[in-house]
Amino acid sequence: METKDVVPVLGRRAKSGDGGMKLDHTMSHGVAGGVGVEAAEDGQRRMEQGGEPSGVGSGAGCGQASIGRIHGVATDGVNGRFAKDDGLGGGNGGPPGSPAPDQADARSNPRYLGDFDRTTRVGLMHSSALGADGRIYFGGFGLRHYTGGGFGWYDPKTGNMDGFWRPLSGYAVHWITAASEGRLIVISTTRAADELNGNRAPEEARLFVYYVSTQKLVRDLVPIPKGRTTGLITEVAPGRVLGLTSNPAREDGSVLYEVDVTTGEVLFNKPLPSPVSTDAYWPHWVDPSYGYHAFARGPDGFVWTYLKNALARIDPGQAAVQVVGEVEPVG
Repeated sequence: METKDVVPVLGRRAKSGDGGMKLDHTMSHGVAGGVGVEAAEDGQRRMEQGGEPSGVGSGAGCGQASIGRIHGVATDGVNGRFAKDDGLGGGNGGPPGSPAPDQADARSNPRYLGDFDRTTRVGLMHSSALGADGRIYFGGFGLRHYTGGGFGWYDPKTGNMDGFWRPLSGYAVHWITAASEGRLIVISTTRAADELNGNRAPEEARLFVYYVSTQKLVRDLVPIPKGRTTGLITEVAPGRVLGLTSNPAREDGSVLYEVDVTTGEVLFNKPLPSPVSTDAYWPHWVDPSYGYHAFARGPDGFVWTYLKNALARIDPGQAAVQVVGEVEPVG
């Protein structure tokens, strides 16, 4: 990996009413610990009516899991399969000369746990987060059979799986994150053709807030008017979620924003003079070359990510962004 120094380009948040952001030279996401999502998919999918395939970068929500590695796996382009990797190494075969155990057998590693598509219609679970109830939550979207999103959960204590899709019919889910100590799960989406509304895509992408104790969506909000996607998200203070997404007003820019998911208030949005990705149509469905897009919280308390091909860090307290340097190759 080669890094090249570049000029820092982003700056400090101005107070509400300042009419803009003051530049200075000081830009992350909490990735899931032990909870991951994998995909195996071939082919392409139109996620917006009349548009190109909308895609994904990597991204897992906040939270720690102690039950081994859990994987949402898409197979045959239609089935949101779910498996657990015990992290013990090896494949799912037995001793030499012995047949492999059934995929659901306890000896199989990874081991099949169930299918998400039965309740969520999701073919690709892309992001995960740990809730306060101990369940592992997943967000994703359909593939050939369905353009919208779905939201599901797995209870490691009981082995039960469930979820829903109808409220997300016009919204492909790309990232989720836990907030308020896991009592809330925040769902970040991209506009998609809505089969419950004549296959018309909604006007703008939304964040949805799921309340774990009541198992219901309690609100939705629009952080960026006319935005195609709400982008990367992570909690930076109790109930306060930082996001980074494309700028609907300019292709060569992006927008940093913060919302209070407990009230639905948009605290600020700040245009940045660089796109999020090297891909002009980010998020670009499941192309693995764009899988590096995520937020990661560093030991310095900053949120780290990429802006196009530059590694950058965000001071969440000041919404100040520092470009560290170009990275070749990206990711």
